[in-house]
Amino acid sequence: MVGCEHSAAADPQLQRIQEKAQRAKQGVIEWARTGRDPSRMVRLMEQVEPSLRTGNVTKAETLLDTVLQALSESGAGHADFNEPITDEFGEPKRVEIIGYGGDAMEPFISRDGAFLFFNNLNDPRVNTNLYFAKKIDALTFRFTGEVKGTNTQALEGVPTMDTHNRFCFVSPRDYERTLSTLYCGVFNDGKVRGVHQIGETLSRKRAPWFNMDVEISADGNTLYYTENEWDPTVGLPKSSNIHVAIREDGRFKRARNSNSLMRNINTDELEYAASISSDGLELYFTRAGVPITGNLAVGARLRILVAKRGHTGEPFGPPDVIGSIVGFVEAPTLTADGRALYYHQRDGERFHIYRVVKNK
Repeated sequence: MVGCEHSAAADPQLQRIQEKAQRAKQGVIEWARTGRDPSRMVRLMEQVEPSLRTGNVTKAETLLDTVLQALSESGAGHADFNEPITDEFGEPKRVEIIGYGGDAMEPFISRDGAFLFFNNLNDPRVNTNLYFAKKIDALTFRFTGEVKGTNTQALEGVPTMDTHNRFCFVSPRDYERTLSTLYCGVFNDGKVRGVHQIGETLSRKRAPWFNMDVEISADGNTLYYTENEWDPTVGLPKSSNIHVAIREDGRFKRARNSNSLMRNINTDELEYAASISSDGLELYFTRAGVPITGNLAVGARLRILVAKRGHTGEPFGPPDVIGSIVGFVEAPTLTADGRALYYHQRDGERFHIYRVVKNK
């Protein structure tokens, strides 16, 4: 546990760090007293002192901010949200991708459980591409490389796949010409073949509207996608809602009852990154405050929620916040058996993939 015992009198930032370290230390102690696992917070705080010793003061403060954010959004902190909290899932555990050292975001577990798909950092400063890793066990995967046939110099991300190996993702590679961002192909032997645009029937066909996320159902007949309105003044979406599309005559078209199905999901906040269970009865997604702050957690009020229904023809019920998932967290993906949920989380300056499992 870091003590941050550097002299802070002459430096306002060091004094601020010292104060944050004391608050974080006390918060972690209280967390442990309630029976929660504090190991994630401890790992972050253990990096603070080495960062200060090497002169990386900004990194030290970022680490503490992440801990304080996670603590504020847990337990009583979750009470700041309007939704009820479910304890259906246990404590998170971090996933290891052997052979990969970069950011890992937007995970997707293949329906057979054999592969973990993901993209690297979603940031305009880097070339965001699609990658995959082979499963060793539930928390360990071996990095394989890029998903061949998908990547360009534009952003490629948010992978999803059905049981027929129909592989879909998001890319603005041709947005200026088509105003569409959704693509699909067929994944086989590490490569996606026959990549083609599917978003032409789902796009509003006018800027600044675009589709940011996509999730295909296990049977390949339903899409859950976002419709976003971009705010060019700040370079962030100012609205985001999840909609439903149905395959008709070989093409996906927005379902006539989409608004009804999602009436308990979409709000004035940002809803995105949907994941649907194999039976279509459980919807997991991310909700963020407005405005979301990109790669900064402060102010975003991020949480992962689950909504359920009795059968596929009815609307999803009001969602619950998954109480064990806290901090800068996004992009849930559910395993085919419905028992485990993967998602990405920021740890200090890096995004990693985590996993939680249902308690019963």
